[in-house]
Amino acid sequence: MINLIILSLNLFSVIAIYFGLQIGWMSIFIVTLFFTWFVSLSVFSNVILSKIFPLPNLYIKLLGVFFNIFFLGFIVNIFTSWFIFNNFTLSLALGITSLILFCWSYFFNNIEPGHKIYLGNNDGLWKISNLVFIVFALLVILGLAIVVSYKTGSYLTSPWQILPLEYLVVVFLLLIIVFSLVFSKQKVWLIMVAIIATSFLMHTYLLTYSEGFGGDRWRHIGSENRILAGIDYQPTLLSDNIWYQNIFGLNIPRALIAGPKISYGFQWSLVSIVSKVFKIDIFSLDKYFIIVLWSLFLPLISFSLAFQFKNKRKFGLLVSALTLVFYLLQYYGSQTLPISFSALYFLFLVSCYLSYFKSREKLVLAFIVFLTALSYFGYSLSFAMLLIAFLWLLAFNLSPIKKYLVFFILSFTIFLGEVLSGFSTFKRNFHIGEILREVFIKGNFLFFDKGSFLPLEIKYWYILSLMVSLIFVFICCYVGFKILRERIKTNVYLISLIFIFFINYLSSWLFLDGLHSLARRMSIFIVLLLIYVLAYWVYIFSNNRLYAVLIIVAMSFIGILTYASGPVLEAAVTEYDTASMKYIWDQIGNDQPSNYCVLANTWSLLALESYSAKEVVAGNFPSDFNYNQDQRVDILKRFIGNPSLSLIDEALDITRTKSCFIVIDYNSLNNSKLNYISNLLGKPNIFGQNLVWQYR
Repeated sequence: MINLIILSLNLFSVIAIYFGLQIGWMSIFIVTLFFTWFVSLSVFSNVILSKIFPLPNLYIKLLGVFFNIFFLGFIVNIFTSWFIFNNFTLSLALGITSLILFCWSYFFNNIEPGHKIYLGNNDGLWKISNLVFIVFALLVILGLAIVVSYKTGSYLTSPWQILPLEYLVVVFLLLIIVFSLVFSKQKVWLIMVAIIATSFLMHTYLLTYSEGFGGDRWRHIGSENRILAGIDYQPTLLSDNIWYQNIFGLNIPRALIAGPKISYGFQWSLVSIVSKVFKIDIFSLDKYFIIVLWSLFLPLISFSLAFQFKNKRKFGLLVSALTLVFYLLQYYGSQTLPISFSALYFLFLVSCYLSYFKSREKLVLAFIVFLTALSYFGYSLSFAMLLIAFLWLLAFNLSPIKKYLVFFILSFTIFLGEVLSGFSTFKRNFHIGEILREVFIKGNFLFFDKGSFLPLEIKYWYILSLMVSLIFVFICCYVGFKILRERIKTNVYLISLIFIFFINYLSSWLFLDGLHSLARRMSIFIVLLLIYVLAYWVYIFSNNRLYAVLIIVAMSFIGILTYASGPVLEAAVTEYDTASMKYIWDQIGNDQPSNYCVLANTWSLLALESYSAKEVVAGNFPSDFNYNQDQRVDILKRFIGNPSLSLIDEALDITRTKSCFIVIDYNSLNNSKLNYISNLLGKPNIFGQNLVWQYR
């Protein structure tokens, strides 16, 4: 009866949210209604999760927040990918989410909760004064102050071009404190707060880019702006001109199988929801959204999965702390990208799989089947890897011959997907050195693949990073086989799953040439599982004080080395790029964007793609699957070298437009060429280093 009352309140909030969005109520009312919906939804999700995970109530409630957010993302993405995102479909998705979780909670109410794990401090090695937390808080504040003070809108290829060495010292001290707390007798929740705070600071380092890091974010912002504006976004089922794709002789609407739109739509949907409800600017939201979600939930999810692997407090804390050590987790936790979201729900679902492995509860099986199917509306690669993990879960209790056959098939599933996609072909030449580099270095399993320590020049860095990497590989292999010999089923399942993923990854790089569009993105998912192997090895020595001290120093040192090894990326949009592209979009105004071409560098055009909500992509020049625009690049290069109106006319012919904007970096022109172009096109509009002309 109580749950029905809560459901009624929940659905009333949904209806009120819809009318509020339609009428344009004040933001505070919409936010209050949304929180009412969210809190009442948590009643249902907490019932479900409390029967799956043996965690204390505080951790169940926090996991419930994560679960609500991501479950809503999947449901809304059904409408975003197949239909349209608007006030009605958002409200409909909120209602559907409530009804689904209400039904699941009704069934889960009939299951007896398992024995809650004990999170006492009986396995701690030493006591740590609460004064340490004051020092810790001051270091976090100092680190954040450094990041904010070194923020710039200029062109950077790496944050370590401007972040001082003092910042690394702060992070190193924080890592020392965090790992010391892991081995201490402090309360678990305090240690988790320290891990989360350190994670938050470490993931802010890319905020030194005032316009955001990388190029992909701008394409996603463009898509999110388009969705919020309600502009038609093909492929969709709501169109007079539905796109079809022929598969085995059947014409299927492309919207149903549109990999990129469905794969990225999960992020677009979540960002659009938060922006619409909380009235947060998309550009600001994009910078901080994943930093908050990742820092809070990755340690928490890692902690919950750890108890499926080994029911020890210290082991769970070790796993959570080790998420700070790997480069890929530092990097992707700093950017709002689809793969970052997928890493979180991938680990969460693997944790659910292990829970079923232990309980063998049929309702839990039905629930994870439902969640796995729903993850189709998330990142495509994570969906494929979750399918592999789920099928291996089902096959694990088969007879040995059948099980080994399934293992073999699953070990080459991603590899076959690469071949069938057409973006990778079989190798003709084998160079062992290059293959090893591609597999172990370009995979970024521990360090960034450029192989350097960016803040300082270290003469023998390559040898140092190689030695650390080889030791890491040796430890993982040794511990993996040690775990297999123990024959604990849940642990054997997880280790064998890592082998399945790694064989897929390895075979793609060994035998195929091309994009490796699936294999090159598998690294982060493999790393998320390898953490448990490394933590298992560390735990072996965790009861010896001397070994514990050595581990604290070693993990903190490695964490700093991996942190400062990257990233390095030429794709960077400056404040001058955003100002000049905003000006161009304002000049286009209400005219048809298809009437204009923009001759500019690639990074500037990414900003225009976002401002225009993808109405102007690549300056309206033709581009291939990999976003290459050879004609634009060639014309711009020739125009800078030898300015001529005939080149702009050529650009107009290629793009079939009536007018063209030309954007050139001041530093690429000498005075005579600048004067010559100004005589041809008139006085330029100046935005920092960017000069903008318009040719009609």
